[in-house]
Amino acid sequence: VTEMDAILSTFGTEVQVLVCHWHIRRAWEKKVKQIKSSISTADSKALHKKARVYLSSLMYTKNPEEFDVKWNEFRQCYLVEDITFYTYMFDYYYPKREKWSKAWRSTTDAYVFL
Repeated sequence: VTEMDAILSTFGTEVQVLVCHWHIRRAWEKKVKQIKSSISTADSKALHKKARVYLSSLMYTKNPEEFDVKWNEFRQCYLVEDITFYTYMFDYYYPKREKWSKAWRSTTDAYVFL
């Protein structure tokens, strides 16, 4: 049982549980560092930088429509550049996007952060 499960079982589904951006970024950074270019180390570093920019734009989008546009840009890039990284993001983070992207947050709501 995760912390999120415990909160939901205690307070019900009316509570919106959000995941801490610091923890998300830390997990992403481990995966970003694994992106490798077959050309050079400099190209790998450029891909790392590009991934960080995409991930920040996804995290800080203002609404779900903007998120979808940014996600499609990310998908088009990383399906070509590094399918393993894209698959990781699609499998683990896309299904939980409402919990980490600001696109689904209202400034008037009260939150429980993990």
